[in-house]
Amino acid sequence: AFVQLCRRYSKALSAIILKKWGMDKTTITISHYSGQWDKSPSHKLTIVDIINLAIYSTAQQQTPDNDLPPIENIASYKKLPIAYRQLTKQRELLLVSENIADIMLIIGSV
Repeated sequence: AFVQLCRRYSKALSAIILKKWGMDKTTITISHYSGQWDKSPSHKLTIVDIINLAIYSTAQQQTPDNDLPPIENIASYKKLPIAYRQLTKQRELLLVSENIADIMLIIGSV
């Protein structure tokens, strides 16, 4: 029941808290759309889409046996330029796979 409540109300609660803290609209939009695979705030590729692709890629790498939808069905993936839609045999973004060492270096320096 707790997990269901969190899933149902977390986006709205986050928006309320971020507004009260005086956060900008972009931050609130990112919070609202993060992890929503079938939605995106714009027809153009935005920072929200990049964040969702990063979240998806991380979840896919950490837990390959998951219930994520196929990446081809994700709204953010559909907005990528064709050159960046290439996938590995494991259905992961080739761009992420080819740059994983640099990504890990960046993560380690934060």
